[in-house]
Amino acid sequence: MVGISQQAASKRLSRLEEERLIESDKIGNARAWWLTDNGRRYLDSSEKEPSSQ
Repeated sequence: MVGISQQAASKRLSRLEEERLIESDKIGNARAWWLTDNGRRYLDSSEKEPSSQ
């Protein structure tokens, strides 16, 4: 359990895919997602920024 609805998770995944940070493919009755090179670069750059917390 991740604490958000399936609808919210699907919406977020769709947005990340539109931003080309992830890609997905349907495999049987399931869908798999993975990071793109752009997604990896985004994560690498965000890890270098100081936290605002």
